[in-house]
Amino acid sequence: MTYFFLSCVIVAAVYGAISAKNKGILIKQGAPAVLALVANLLA
Repeated sequence: MTYFFLSCVIVAAVYGAISAKNKGILIKQGAPAVLALVANLLA
């Protein structure tokens, strides 16, 4: 379940960065979600 919600946050960050043409969204929202997903996969 955690993987699903983290994936949703990553998809939202990518979509937001593309639609708003603002790469800051990808870094501010997507990077923590990717790090959390990797941490969960390694745990």
